[in-house]
Amino acid sequence: MTWVIAQHTRGAEEARRRSCSLPDKIQDVVILAHQHALTPVFGYLVPVFALGLVLAFVLPEKKLADDNDNDPDTTPAAQSGETEPDNTEVSAPTGQ
Repeated sequence: MTWVIAQHTRGAEEARRRSCSLPDKIQDVVILAHQHALTPVFGYLVPVFALGLVLAFVLPEKKLADDNDNDPDTTPAAQSGETEPDNTEVSAPTGQ
């Protein structure tokens, strides 16, 4: 079974190398540079993920509101008896 996997992997590697337009040495350098660039990124993400997981368990749960707070009948102005301002047009002075 291992021989079949090794043959399949080797065949895929050879097919990948044949399909790429870069020479083998340059291709290896590019792959190595890509690998070295991505490794620290995942190393930095692990502590961030762990911190988020801890915060998810430590922070208290906040319940969602059961009613609509934007109801016009329950606004402070409506409760105190104030009326809404009228929207009459005011003309600007013409300067004459």
